Amino acid sequence: MSNFILNEKKGQGTYITVNRADVNGIVSDGRDMARQVIRMGDRAKPGSTPEDRANYDMLKQNAALARTYDNSLATLKDSFRGVRSDRQADGLIKQAKQTRAYLVFLVKRSSGASR
Repeated sequence: MSNFILNEKKGQGTYITVNRADVNGIVSDGRDMARQVIRMGDRAKPGSTPEDRANYDMLKQNAALARTYDNSLATLKDSFRGVRSDRQADGLIKQAKQTRAYLVFLVKRSSGASR
């Protein structure tokens, strides 16, 4: 299997400049963070104070968002198989990086709420 995504164009194979390992790394990193946020939400217990209850609610909401982002990253990874141009690849990479950035935020926010 090639490290590069192959572009089939008029019967000729040309290589798109996107390294498959880079794409897989972005998606894998993001999905790991999503699982981390989901675990924090699953382990959360409602507290007795209003602040504890607010943190619990936030962790549950973050876990739900993380599930959505995890599904989105899985779909993006699958979409790379059909990439036909550098432009398409760049757009998918941009989406994957943006989704990963959202997950970085959720990890930080969830870590603060779980203390």
